[in-house]
Amino acid sequence: MKQHLDVPKLRTWRYVKRLPQRKLHNRIITGLTGVLYTKGHGNTKQTAVVHRYNNRKVFVAWGLASAKHCGAYAVYQDGRVGAAISGCPQVSVSRLGGTVRIRIYTGTGFAVL
Repeated sequence: MKQHLDVPKLRTWRYVKRLPQRKLHNRIITGLTGVLYTKGHGNTKQTAVVHRYNNRKVFVAWGLASAKHCGAYAVYQDGRVGAAISGCPQVSVSRLGGTVRIRIYTGTGFAVL
């Protein structure tokens, strides 16, 4: 099934739960949380997670619930969600002392959080 690349309108999806800790590159990132949503059933069930860093929306990733990886994502910038990008989020995480730096590809460049 081809992934639909419009950013989901999550107000039409079912809220499932808050995710108090999220991992990036198999590391728990303090301050990174998520909110899980679902839509549909069976083979067409989709999931979406809105990721927040220190309570600020960072990106939303979505795809088929049965898939190993997400089908698409979109980055929030200046409080607005950007265009959908196919595949898993392209994210890098670095630490300098106690500061975490997250870089995410936006489709036209990188946003640094």
